[in-house]
Amino acid sequence: MPTHDPAPTIPLQANALQAMCRQVFGFRLAMIALAAPAALLNAAPGLGARLVAAAVLVTFMGSYVLFRDWERFGPLLLRHPILLAADTLFGALLLISAAPTPPSPTSASAPPSSQAWSTAGEAQAASPPSRA
Repeated sequence: MPTHDPAPTIPLQANALQAMCRQVFGFRLAMIALAAPAALLNAAPGLGARLVAAAVLVTFMGSYVLFRDWERFGPLLLRHPILLAADTLFGALLLISAAPTPPSPTSASAPPSSQAWSTAGEAQAASPPSRA
C-alpha cells in the first residue's frame, strides 16, 4: 500500500511564506533603485518631481522595512488593507512616472508593414534615377 508524506506543518509553511515575501521585497528594492532615476528624470518640474521623489522615498523605505522586519511588520500590513492600498498607490505613481514616452501618432496608427513600405518608397523616390 503506498504511503503519502504528511502535509507540511503550519510553522514550516509560515517560514516559507516569510522567505518568499523577503525575496519579493528584495526584488522590489532592486527594481525601485533601477527605476528611480528614470522616474525622476521624466517627472515634470515642480510639484510633479516632488510627488515622484516622495513616492520613491516611501516605497523604497517601506520595502526595506518589510524586507528587514517581515515578522514584525508583515502581519500589520496584512491586517490593515488601507496600508496595502497606500503602498499600491505609491507604486503605481512610480510606474506611471517612469513609463517611456509614447510613440509618435504616425507610428501608433499605421501598421508596421505599411510604415516599412512607405519608408522604402520614399527612399526610392528621393534617390535620383540610375542611368544604365
